[in-house]
Amino acid sequence: MPLAAAVKDFISAYLVIPWIFALSLYLSLRLGLPQVFHLRRALRHFWQKKQQASGDKLGSFAAIALILGGNLGVGNIAGIAVALRSGGPGSLFWLCVMAFLCAILKYAGVVLATPRNAEELYHRPSGGPMVYFRDKLKFPLGAQAFTILFLVCAASVGNLVQVNALVLPFSYYSISPLLVASCLTLLVGAIVSGGLKDIVHFINRAVPLMAILYLACCLLILLSNSEAILPACQTIISSAFGVESLAGGAIGFSVAQAIIVGFDRGLFATDSGLGLEAIVHSSIYDPLKGLPNHVSQGLISLISPLIVPLICLVTGLTFMVTGLGAETGSGAMAAVEAFRLGIGPLLGPILMLVVLFCFAFTTILTWYYCGEKCATYLWGKKAEFFWRLFFVGCIPLGSMIESRWLWAAADYATNFTLLINTVGIACLSKTLLRESKVLRRPNA
Repeated sequence: MPLAAAVKDFISAYLVIPWIFALSLYLSLRLGLPQVFHLRRALRHFWQKKQQASGDKLGSFAAIALILGGNLGVGNIAGIAVALRSGGPGSLFWLCVMAFLCAILKYAGVVLATPRNAEELYHRPSGGPMVYFRDKLKFPLGAQAFTILFLVCAASVGNLVQVNALVLPFSYYSISPLLVASCLTLLVGAIVSGGLKDIVHFINRAVPLMAILYLACCLLILLSNSEAILPACQTIISSAFGVESLAGGAIGFSVAQAIIVGFDRGLFATDSGLGLEAIVHSSIYDPLKGLPNHVSQGLISLISPLIVPLICLVTGLTFMVTGLGAETGSGAMAAVEAFRLGIGPLLGPILMLVVLFCFAFTTILTWYYCGEKCATYLWGKKAEFFWRLFFVGCIPLGSMIESRWLWAAADYATNFTLLINTVGIACLSKTLLRESKVLRRPNA
């Protein structure tokens, strides 16, 4: 396992991160930084309509809720503790930088995967990276490779890893890991048996509520430790650029460490480039005024990768002002400890356990939905039942398998899925640039 971890770290540091950074920077500049200059328009449309799911149809609000449900997993709380411990406070700054740049990968995937108009959507009701591999790149083998790797990601990152990270803090309070996993199994099974409509309706309500609850708790902790906020922010910035090290500070993290860990966490936190957003938005017809549907959905997809780093940053600040800082322990237990210190020894842990359960629950549902789309692409409509049986049946295993094996499988699946999809996006960059020219028109 040390060898497997070393190989994974090498692939991330010397292949995945440089490639993703270069591609994201190139596309952002060539497209005119839409995550800056067109975000306001997407937000205005998003809040004005707030379209809910109707039957088996998705609206933009439901799509963002689904994507955020997949992004805001246990790893986005526990993972910040890992980032502080392994990369220092400066990693939070670089996490935000990577999330900002990689937002363009979501835009690119959605534009390439989503139908232009209602007629095209009628003839092709769903899609994703596998569709643009097949139809635009004429590379069906690449489409199959992507879908298989994505299914591995769904089963590992979107299921087993979530359960494994969740049960540890519960077990600390003498709650059986198997009991927690069994409750998750029953709840997930009950919702997915109702199909897309039930999944979307639940996530539409659960994601905003859990995000508000979590942010309210964090803000309460920050306000009660307001005198520590500015020093924490200064530490993040100085650590990000190595000022502390140059001044002989005690943090002891190099700039390279902060960048690598921050970039790695930024990719993991937003799931940019994995294809989740392309699968979800490809089923939607909800154009912005003056723009075709696929470009409109691309702009709307920029919302989620800019919300997630905000939550990660608030999480990191919460850890730091409660005194956990760079010495923070790994895993979800650090989050429980931060809430215990910031809110109280009784209420704090209870609130964090509720938040962790909700985050894991919605993440599992989103990955189930996207995995089902990939399974039906490979094996047809008949695959829905077998995917449901397999995915739900795997949930209890997350409480039994050793975490290092789960994380190894998840890391490799994520890296290779990311590489395949982003290579596809790079090969279609001319198509992407051509389709996005409408953004440079005066009325766009």
